[in-house]
Amino acid sequence: MGTQNFIEGLSKMNFVRYEDKSFHTLDGFEVRYELELLDGLVHKNYPIQFQFYIYKDGTYITRWGCEDNESNALASAWVIKNKYKIIESEYNAKDDAKSDALDKLNKLTNLNLR
Repeated sequence: MGTQNFIEGLSKMNFVRYEDKSFHTLDGFEVRYELELLDGLVHKNYPIQFQFYIYKDGTYITRWGCEDNESNALASAWVIKNKYKIIESEYNAKDDAKSDALDKLNKLTNLNLR
């Protein structure tokens, strides 16, 4: 299985929280990532490897490591896209909650605050 297939598989999961280089689903899956510096003598053109570690309810399941620099780029693009998608969703939820609370306050007090 190549990195593209692995990334497509991860994209089918519904991540709802991002925290400290980890993506979390509601059903207990966690996908952690890290970059490992490889031995430059062995991999002169491939010095860094992007790695994913998958857990379920805190139990380690498996690991996936990218095969080359192109795979590293695919993995990092996936992380960036999904990290900011979750952050944006969290901000929107906070904004919605704030707006709802302000509407309730205005109805209770007739102040019409914004």
